[in-house]
Amino acid sequence: MNILITGGASNIAYQVANKISKNHRIYLTTHTNKQSNKIKHKVNDNIECFKLDINKDLHLIDNLDIDCLISFAAIGIGGSILGMDTKYLKDNFNTNFFSQIELIKRVYKQMEKKNKGKIFITSSLAGFLPLPMLGNYCSSKSALSTIITSIYYELKLIKSNITITLIEPGAYYTGFNQVMIDNKDNYLNKESIFYKQKDKFTNLQNKIFNLIEKKNTKGIVNAIVRQVNKPKPRFHIRKPIIQVIFIKIYIFFFR
Repeated sequence: MNILITGGASNIAYQVANKISKNHRIYLTTHTNKQSNKIKHKVNDNIECFKLDINKDLHLIDNLDIDCLISFAAIGIGGSILGMDTKYLKDNFNTNFFSQIELIKRVYKQMEKKNKGKIFITSSLAGFLPLPMLGNYCSSKSALSTIITSIYYELKLIKSNITITLIEPGAYYTGFNQVMIDNKDNYLNKESIFYKQKDKFTNLQNKIFNLIEKKNTKGIVNAIVRQVNKPKPRFHIRKPIIQVIFIKIYIFFFR
């Protein structure tokens, strides 16, 4: 298969690409040229790296022959929406939601002609558990999970040979969460009470993630690789199991 992977600079995406490249041709894309150049010298001949900003560069994939899409591309803008310009909420949704939908539509158009294909889209368990100062990110992932679920049922109803899989990782220690914790300084209005009390929120966030983050990503990587190699991948990939169970308990009792 020819597999397009977005968000290739992330640790999980890079591991998945390495594992599946033994049997497949991989287009591993990153948000910037700098990220792409950093990865190029570490990968094998079955992996081609290039810059693909999904907000601007989706035309670059129109001439590729794509059998499978695995999208990890995402951003996380920290801070309370009550203390920042709404523009930043739109920025988060543009990358995590609207550009993902446009990416899916472009890839689906190719796959529809061949009447086969696999689409994997990464959302997050955070979409079910909104956290303080992470509302931008959590809400964008909640919206993404909802629309991917709708697409899944639509494809199922028309008996399509194109499958869609929703990847919903929990909290893994990849550095992504720490970026969101720290970057709220850049987005919060300095006159806002949320900016003035940002250290209080930072301490709380660090305590939460220090408690729940799983350091070993082997479970989620292997789960994705298994489904990519299956003729008919399952719809949901959710790991780690302990966090999935916690989310279900939280929803049952508190939502």
